Amino acid sequence: MNNVAILEHRHKQTPRKQMKINLRKASVVQQTITDEIKRLGTEATTVKLSLYEADIEGTLNAQLAKVRENHAHAGRLLNANRFLRAVVAKKNAEVGITDYLAEEAMLTSAEARLKALSEAEIRPNIDSLKAEIEGRKANTGDRVSIYGREYNVDVNVVPQESVTEAKKELEKIRKRRRKIKDEMVSINVRTEIEVPEQVALVLAELGLD
Repeated sequence: MNNVAILEHRHKQTPRKQMKINLRKASVVQQTITDEIKRLGTEATTVKLSLYEADIEGTLNAQLAKVRENHAHAGRLLNANRFLRAVVAKKNAEVGITDYLAEEAMLTSAEARLKALSEAEIRPNIDSLKAEIEGRKANTGDRVSIYGREYNVDVNVVPQESVTEAKKELEKIRKRRRKIKDEMVSINVRTEIEVPEQVALVLAELGLD
């Protein structure tokens, strides 16, 4: 076997190592690609052609080359992002990130509702309320508003124990959300995905390799 054949044989036996990135970097890459696509925009499909242009076809072809390169560049970016989105979504489901995200969304809504309840005005003492109502009734007399007799009074309905319980539940939710955040950070750092050569080239192009 000659030297060329030996080198070719070794090359076939040693597959090229695929690039790997963790989920945190994948998220950064996706955002960077999205920003780059926006920055790239689209190349103009028209040119201002001088009436005295000597090489009309050359000028048109030069701009056409820019249009084609712009579309090709954007296509590479879009394909890379499509791959990353699909792989990250699959990996997130495998390692539990999807479940954490669903729980986090639920806890966010629950926290907003409990926060409002925990800040509610407390229901007054019933005996004091009855005395106040009797006093108002005595002062109202036969006075009539445009809506009828003024027989209504606004009263807070939430008792102290409900507010106290809401504050306890609120603290539990916030503690759980902090734990979820820490867990997701840990998972995103230690979990890696394989990146094919085409995507690796895009990362290198963006300085993210």
